[in-house]
Amino acid sequence: MHRERNAGFVASYVAVKICTRDAAKSAQLNRELDFYEHVSSMQSQHRGQAYIRGLYSEFELDGPTGRHLCLVYPPMHMTIRQLQYQNPAHKLNFPLLKWTLANVLKALSFLQDEAKVVHTDINPANIMLTVADETILEDFEKAEAENPSPCKVIDDTRSIYCSRKLRLPTGDLWGQPALCDFGEARIGDSHSGLIQPELYRAPEILFEQEWVIARSCTCHCAQHLVKLW
Repeated sequence: MHRERNAGFVASYVAVKICTRDAAKSAQLNRELDFYEHVSSMQSQHRGQAYIRGLYSEFELDGPTGRHLCLVYPPMHMTIRQLQYQNPAHKLNFPLLKWTLANVLKALSFLQDEAKVVHTDINPANIMLTVADETILEDFEKAEAENPSPCKVIDDTRSIYCSRKLRLPTGDLWGQPALCDFGEARIGDSHSGLIQPELYRAPEILFEQEWVIARSCTCHCAQHLVKLW
C-alpha cells in the first residue's frame, strides 16, 4: 500500500520513519495520521502552516515478521533542545529564543484558529530546525557511502546501526524552527483525558475536567510561559 498526501512533491532527500509491526494499533500513530489527513484537507493560506513539519506520504513495507507502516517526512536538522546544548550555558540566546517563539506562536495560531487542533506535547524536543543548507545532506550521504556506519548483526532478520550526526550548517544557512510530532494532537472543540507531560499539565487537565478549544491555549502554552521567566 502506498498513499501520497502530497502527490506532486519533489525532494532530493526524505526522512523515513519505519514503525514497529504493531504500529497500526497505536493510538498515538493513528492520531498523527488523523492530524495530517485533517490538515491536508484544508485550503488554508495561514502563514503558520510553514512552521509545521509536513508528511509527504506513507506506505507499508513487508518485513520478516510482518508489515510495517512507513511515514515519509521532509528531513530535519537538530531539535531546539540539541541547539540549546550548542551553547556552553545550555540555553538559547535572546535572538534565537525570539525567533523560535515567533515561529511556534505562528504555528499555534494556525492550529487553534483554523485547524481546531491542540498539539498537547510542546517541548524543545518537538521543535526542530528545517534544513536550509542541503549540502549537509549531501555530505551525510557521501560520508555514509565512503565509511558506512558500524552495524551489529543480532540475527538473520535484525541488525542495529550506529547513528551518524548531521554536521552544522554553513554560515547563516540555518533552517527555521518548526513544530513536529503530532502523535498526541487532539482535533475538535471538546476533549477530556490526560495530556501533556505531568510537569506541564494545565489546571483543567490536573482536575480532570473537560476542556474545549476556546480555552485550550493553556494546553498549548503553559509550559512555555514558565520558560519565558
